[in-house]
Amino acid sequence: MAIITLTHHKKDIKMKVKQLTIYKQAKIVEMTDANNQYYIALFYKNKFINAKKLNAIQLQSFLKTSFTYGTQYSSTNPLTRMFLSNNKKYRVSSSNQMFQNLKEKYTDIEMLYVLSMFDNFLDNKKITALCKKIFYQYRRNGQMKTAYRTIINYVQIRPHDRFAKDMLHHMDFQKYQDAYQQFDKMVAKWEDTLYIEAAAANHINSKTAINQLLHYYNKEERWFDALAFSYQLFKKQIPPFDPNELDHFEALLDKFKCPDIAASFWEELLKLDPMSDRILLKLSENQANKAIISTILVTDNKEQLEAFERALLNVDGEVLLQYKQELFSYILTSFHDNRPKMEELVHFCMKKLLQYISVTEILDYLGQSELAITTKLRNMKQLEQNPDQQFALGEIYFHLEQYDKAIKCFEWEMELSPDDQKPLQYLQKCYMALGDKKTAKNYQDLLINISSRPKTS
Repeated sequence: MAIITLTHHKKDIKMKVKQLTIYKQAKIVEMTDANNQYYIALFYKNKFINAKKLNAIQLQSFLKTSFTYGTQYSSTNPLTRMFLSNNKKYRVSSSNQMFQNLKEKYTDIEMLYVLSMFDNFLDNKKITALCKKIFYQYRRNGQMKTAYRTIINYVQIRPHDRFAKDMLHHMDFQKYQDAYQQFDKMVAKWEDTLYIEAAAANHINSKTAINQLLHYYNKEERWFDALAFSYQLFKKQIPPFDPNELDHFEALLDKFKCPDIAASFWEELLKLDPMSDRILLKLSENQANKAIISTILVTDNKEQLEAFERALLNVDGEVLLQYKQELFSYILTSFHDNRPKMEELVHFCMKKLLQYISVTEILDYLGQSELAITTKLRNMKQLEQNPDQQFALGEIYFHLEQYDKAIKCFEWEMELSPDDQKPLQYLQKCYMALGDKKTAKNYQDLLINISSRPKTS
């Protein structure tokens, strides 16, 4: 579970992350403390601004709008994990301190923009009063375009503010209204980046806007924003994905130096484009074999047999156990024209799964298929039901590397024939294979003891 650390009054507080919401330039992290009290941490352009205890959500607040129209990611999603991967501590400040910090860091327009994101926690009348103060100051100075910019960016955050809505449609600003309605032209000229970025979500189909925005993120070195935007674009696309876009995405992932999270991203992309050779290759490089097997089995992808085989031979039985039913069916149908390979893979899966499921269950999954391994399994099933054939069954289990099951068979045989050295020899080999040298030595000593006894006539 993702954890975020807040520092309040010089005290560190560990918070459990519940969800990340991305909306416009804001990142909102929902979290709970040890007493299950709810909090949010708000970031602007990936910079931490402040954290607030959340008692209620006002209907017309930016917080409510973000949760309604923003994109949510769970605490386990790779995007959330990447966003919090720097493991920083974030200092909580009072509302007055926050206001002073914003005034020092940003222009008046941007300061108002960010401050308004906290309208759920602040006096809305004071926010509107601040908006009026900034707006009229520009207007009195004859800076009409800047005055309009103040209002149109402000309503991106507080669209219900009556004063701002009235000013937007004032006849003094008609020419600016017309310019802002031509979004592609604004993007081409790259005017008012604050507004363009905020409004970009409404123009996700504009190739010009997409390219310019990604260029802007790269120029500003806002790698997470570029990553999140690219990831969102992939989720809206119809595969196959453009190789150049995958190249760009890989380059962004490399910026973070988090290979485990990067592998999780490729797993998510494979779900969206399960036929992609490029994505499968990246997952193979990251040894994400479970994801490869899962996706290929779920989609019944017959085009990626090499990737499937490579992944299959590098996973343990617990992974195969999750897909046991689909697994044998897929191998029998996909490798039907390559019988030696089919036999090899079925044999491999059987060896991995026998420690978890019965011979009878494996036979059920293989159905009526006539394979060499099927004959062996049927023989094992008969031997299991015959107490006098446990030594023969133990030998089969031993050669299948099922040492725990083989041990039970040889121990049974040893009780029936205590002077027979063969069960002891196998028991010694089984424990050596399991790495239990002490028990193996005990059986070795027992063998020596038995062999040194005088033979009775």
